[in-house]
Amino acid sequence: MVLQFNIQEMGQYFTPYVVAEKMAKMFCHFPEEMHLLDAGAGTGILSAAFIETAISATKPPASIRITAYELDELLIPSLVETLQACKYFSEQCGIDFEYQVKQEDFIAD
Repeated sequence: MVLQFNIQEMGQYFTPYVVAEKMAKMFCHFPEEMHLLDAGAGTGILSAAFIETAISATKPPASIRITAYELDELLIPSLVETLQACKYFSEQCGIDFEYQVKQEDFIAD
């Protein structure tokens, strides 16, 4: 069986990393404790770009929490892998990092 779908019908627009990086660099000050909400996480590229910016800041946060929503079950493994990498690099920089992936509709939740 071949799975075919139109990504626009599902509301999927995968952000190129260069765009995600540019968006993340719009932030320059980070609170001590951060909670990031990624309402349509996909593979986590926007969260990853944001974390990269936060941990390399002059004054990075002490802790970061991410709540990532993604409906597409095919993307969940890649999303978890991305967030695990974010956790690893954050902790290497002394930043406490936790995440939660919700396979739910963000608006309905």
